[in-house]
Amino acid sequence: LFRVVAAHRFLKAFASDRSHMLEADVEAPPYPPIRSEAGCTNNLPLYWSMDGRLDDRRKRTRAALLEAAHGSDLGVVLNLQELRRLFEGP
Repeated sequence: LFRVVAAHRFLKAFASDRSHMLEADVEAPPYPPIRSEAGCTNNLPLYWSMDGRLDDRRKRTRAALLEAAHGSDLGVVLNLQELRRLFEGP
């Protein structure tokens, strides 16, 4: 599965306080933690999650996939066939 998010929405909404790095033996980057425009400090687990599949009753046309990817800050979760349909075009 793949999560596809429109870049402008991702850059506005994504946030990571780096808490996922606490257990890893790595040094934090030199820049400050990433906050969303709305002030959220950590929503990385929402982007990791593969919840967010399109409703099975909805037609999975390229137009519907594009709308879903652009319609939410978390984008949409697609399978390989849907991902190909989205990027290969009509």
